[in-house]
Amino acid sequence: NFGAKLTVNSTGTAGTAGILNVAVPSIPTGTTLQVDSAIVNVSGTGNGGGDVVVNGGLLHVLGTSTGINTGVITVNGGTARVTGSVATSTGVTVNNTGTFEANSTQPVKNLTVNDGQARITTGVLKILTVGDNTSAGPLTISGGGKLDLNSNALVIDSNSIDASNTG
Repeated sequence: NFGAKLTVNSTGTAGTAGILNVAVPSIPTGTTLQVDSAIVNVSGTGNGGGDVVVNGGLLHVLGTSTGINTGVITVNGGTARVTGSVATSTGVTVNNTGTFEANSTQPVKNLTVNDGQARITTGVLKILTVGDNTSAGPLTISGGGKLDLNSNALVIDSNSIDASNTG
């Protein structure tokens, strides 16, 4: 259904998060997978232009996943942890107390951090590539937003970079 939403919440038992394991997510355009105080594990390659919203809990895109959706992933609270890939998504936006966590070398078409945090986990060297050579500004950090590389690498793949001194 257009405008449909699947919301995953806690189990109703205090201190116990609901868990949803998804092998092949299909999130059609106009729909939303919303994670609220739960754990959603995605293990397969998804399809569809719908959006993913994390308001709390954990969205874990596992190493066997090569993409969850082609829409936007928005993290308002909780964590979107990626050991697989979000390369097919339009981009990742982090707001409020949300965290985007790259646990593996990761391509992201657009990354916007408006408060909250995006980080690459420690350990073996990982590379976060932001952009796909189609936009002039694939990385935006504003407000109290933070990008923590943890001694890893960042590549910005832009079709135009303005290095002029405007101030």
